[in-house]
Amino acid sequence: MRRIVLVTPYTKSVTDALEEYLAAADIAVVGRAYLGLTGEIWRVPYRDVVDMARLAVVGSADALFISCTNLPTYDVIPQSEAELRMPVLSANQVTMWSALRTMGAQAVGPYQALVDPAARSGPVALPPVPPPEEAYAGSSGAPEPDLPDGLDPPPSPEEYGGPTG
Repeated sequence: MRRIVLVTPYTKSVTDALEEYLAAADIAVVGRAYLGLTGEIWRVPYRDVVDMARLAVVGSADALFISCTNLPTYDVIPQSEAELRMPVLSANQVTMWSALRTMGAQAVGPYQALVDPAARSGPVALPPVPPPEEAYAGSSGAPEPDLPDGLDPPPSPEEYGGPTG
């Protein structure tokens, strides 16, 4: 994997430093979103993680990487893979994979494309579908989508640091 989308709860400067670190390993960040947090990361709801992932994917990438072991991610991986049509990696997930490999055990993850062959034959195996132009473009003049009661519209790019181009 050489082209990834990056999602972090960190500040811009920390996210920039992570992107530089990845670049030194010849991994290009082709889209990103960040929250700008300096504490209480464990309070970020799953929904915000999913929203950031949607926002960050702006082009073709090999995978999405969600950084930070304090960010709740495990339960959003299968949903995000199916929706974004790319493998999703999280810091917690790859840390556990490394520990399992050290113990001689194999990683498992139902519906996770990188460890479940059945998941690779589903939507993740399809080519990415580009989002509509107005999806996160702010005030495009397009009508707001009808959302079920209790749900908020998706965040604007400014709320999560916006995609990189």
